[in-house]
Amino acid sequence: MSEVALESDRFFEHVPVMLQETVDVLVHKPDGVYIDATLGGAGHTLEIIKRLSADGVLYGIDQDREAIQAAKEAVGIEPRFHAVQGNFGYIDQLIPLELHGKVDGILFDLGVSTHQIKEP
Repeated sequence: MSEVALESDRFFEHVPVMLQETVDVLVHKPDGVYIDATLGGAGHTLEIIKRLSADGVLYGIDQDREAIQAAKEAVGIEPRFHAVQGNFGYIDQLIPLELHGKVDGILFDLGVSTHQIKEP
């Protein structure tokens, strides 16, 4: 299980379902550009990063400030990863204009987390 502690002692816990299978299909170009549109605690992001070459790029989007912080802590210093706070409905405004039309894959892990219910 992936657990990321925050300074506030809250946790983002998530066990991605079919993690390997999902990322196998998503990451077809190690030097590609990918988006995890539902970043959360970075469960999928950590696996995607493992599959990227030095030239690969991953943008992680979440509208929850605490999720962004948890993901940054989970990923650590990683130049291929860019965490962006915002709603994925505005994805075209959240990624650099020069990447429009060049994204190789986008992951949406839709659902509601326990954290979101406890902390509206």
